[in-house]
Amino acid sequence: MNPTPLSSTSLNSPPRFSKIIDVSQPGDDIGIWGMVLSGMLGGAPGFWLSVTLLGNGEATGWRAILSTIGMLGLLIVSLVGMVIGFILYFVLEERWRRWRGITLFNQSTQTILDEHGLHIEGLGSATWHQVLDYDFIPDSESALIIHTEPFGRLLLQADITSLVTVLEYHLKSTRDQAIANSHQQPTQHVFQFKAQVFHWPTFRVWIAAGYLAATAITVCLLYFASDAGFFKLLVGLLFLVPCSAWLVWAIPFWRITHGGRHIQAFELAGHSLRNTSGDWVVDLRNTSVEYQQTSGVGYGLRFITINPTNNKRFDLLIDDVTCPALIKQLRAIDVLEFDRHILRQLD
Repeated sequence: MNPTPLSSTSLNSPPRFSKIIDVSQPGDDIGIWGMVLSGMLGGAPGFWLSVTLLGNGEATGWRAILSTIGMLGLLIVSLVGMVIGFILYFVLEERWRRWRGITLFNQSTQTILDEHGLHIEGLGSATWHQVLDYDFIPDSESALIIHTEPFGRLLLQADITSLVTVLEYHLKSTRDQAIANSHQQPTQHVFQFKAQVFHWPTFRVWIAAGYLAATAITVCLLYFASDAGFFKLLVGLLFLVPCSAWLVWAIPFWRITHGGRHIQAFELAGHSLRNTSGDWVVDLRNTSVEYQQTSGVGYGLRFITINPTNNKRFDLLIDDVTCPALIKQLRAIDVLEFDRHILRQLD
C-alpha cells in the first residue's frame, strides 16, 4: 500500500508530504518563436476571411447585419485556430524530442517534501532555495508543475492541495528566513533570493509591436474597407484594432505571468552577485545597478537592472516582499541608482 501524504498537526513541526506519485520532466526547450509562428499560422485563415468579408461593401440591410455577424464568427474561428496551432506545436515538439532520443525522467516514485527540501527517489534532491516556483495546470486538480534549479521543470501527479500547502509553507519560510538574515551587515552575510530574469528592452519592443499592429489594422480598414458601411467599419475598428494589439501583447505578458521557468536563485555576498547554478558572477563595483518602476496598458513593473561593463544586461523581477530587503542590501553597499522620487517612496 502506498504511503499517504503526511501533514503536520503540531505547531512546532512543519508540514510534510510523502507519497509514491508519478513524476516526469516535461522538458524546458519550448521555443517561444515556434509557438508564435504556429499560432499565427493557425489563426491566419479565419482572420483573412473576416477582413475579406468586412471589405464587401455591397451588402445592405439584413445582409449587412448577417455579414457583420459572419465576420465576428470568423474572428472567433481565428482564435480557435490559434489555440489549435499552439496544441499542434506542443505535439510536434514532443515527437521531435523523442526522435532526437532525449530521455527525460518519467517514473512512479517516492516523493518527499519536508524541511530539507524536495527529494525524488531515482532523480535526486533540491534544497528549498533550489525550488524556484510552481505553476498550476488549467482545469487540473491532480497535477502541478514545479520549477527547480537542478532538474528543470517537474510534473507531479498528486492532489495539488496537499502539494501547494507544503510548497507555500517552506518557500515562504525560506524567503522570510533570508530576509531576517539580511539585517546583518551586507559585507558579512550572504543574502539569498529568487528573481525572474527578463529583458526590459525586448519587452518594450513587444509593446511597441502591439501598437504598430493596431495602427496597421486601422490604416488597412480605413483604406481598403472604407466603403464597407459605417456599422461594419465601426465594429471592425472597435474589435479588430484592440484585438490585434492584445494578441501581440499577450506574448510578453504571458512570459512574465507564467515565468516560472525563467526564475533563478541568486546570492549576494558583499559586492559579488551570482546565480547559484554557477553560470556567472558579477562584481557590482564595476556594474551599473538601477531600480526602475514603469507601467502601461495592462502592466506595471518594478525591477532591478544589472548592466555589467563586460557582459550583456539583464533585468530582475522580484516579489514585493523580497524587493525591499534586496534594495536595502544594495543601498548598504552603495551600488544602487534610482530617481529621487522613487527614493522618497522607498524611504
